[in-house]
Amino acid sequence: MRFDLVDLSLFRHVVEAGSITHGAERAHLALAAASTRIRNMENVLGVPLLTRGRAGVTPTQAGRTLLQHARAILRQSERLHEDLSAYGGGLAGQIRVLSNTNALTEFLPEALRRFRAGHRLDGRGSSGDTFHQLDGEALRVEDIHLFCP
Repeated sequence: MRFDLVDLSLFRHVVEAGSITHGAERAHLALAAASTRIRNMENVLGVPLLTRGRAGVTPTQAGRTLLQHARAILRQSERLHEDLSAYGGGLAGQIRVLSNTNALTEFLPEALRRFRAGHRLDGRGSSGDTFHQLDGEALRVEDIHLFCP
């Protein structure tokens, strides 16, 4: 079973519109292409997803289950895009800190405090240390993940 995001989005639009025609319009697909995609989804699953009638379409029980999963997958896809777009725009990144013990305890805490003053940081280090521990003598920050709005 392989459905792409276009299939899932189309199915959601069709159910929400109550019509393959209007769902295809919302998904910016030709009616024939939309109809073929829906039919292929039904063939792959081996069950009808829609009950077709004069008044339009309604999802079957299998269709309602697919709709629930499609919505969740599409939401996750949007979140993924949002999360990764910060990296592409230069708004997020990672700094790897490599230091000897003396610099780590003497110089790095103040340098990191100054850096933090001008940047929004998510406060995660790969070692599990957080920036709230910068005042401690046993600072072990390995990675600093950045997010600059």
